[in-house]
Amino acid sequence: MRYPKLYLNKTCETCGNVFERKPKVTYKQWATTRFCSPACVSKWRFGNKIKHPRWKGGPVEKECAICSKMFIVSRARSNTARFCSYACKVAAQDNNVSTENEKVRKSNRYKEWRKEVFQRDDYMCQICGERGGHLHADHIQPFAVFYESRFDLDNGRTLCVTCHKLTPTYGKPVSYVKGF
Repeated sequence: MRYPKLYLNKTCETCGNVFERKPKVTYKQWATTRFCSPACVSKWRFGNKIKHPRWKGGPVEKECAICSKMFIVSRARSNTARFCSYACKVAAQDNNVSTENEKVRKSNRYKEWRKEVFQRDDYMCQICGERGGHLHADHIQPFAVFYESRFDLDNGRTLCVTCHKLTPTYGKPVSYVKGF
């Protein structure tokens, strides 16, 4: 279908200039064109307070859940962000959720105890004799019950995962272990 010549010129809705259809623009695109340039489109949007259709707004100010300090976050993260810093996030994660046993197991003293047990036993399982691999530092007297001997080297031994799972207290609740 041929379009009449009168469709080759239009008047811009922003600046009022008459402009012609460019050769690369199809007649279908030309039928919906209202402005002579992208600058006129922006002026029209700004004048009519119309933003880009995907514009969700700028940054948002939120209050930290731990220290109550105000912080700025992008709108995309406004529903999920809760903390102003990594330190506040860590404080919230521990916030008396960790048991005393978990805190001790994460301590440097416990890590040093494990290392000393492995070195003393030459990184070898004390039951089957396997050297290296994935090893556990096992407490002979259960960790959860005997507080005073937790860091005693004589209470530790190196075991491979298989042998450790065969010990009578492996993975048992504290109530079971107390009868040990």
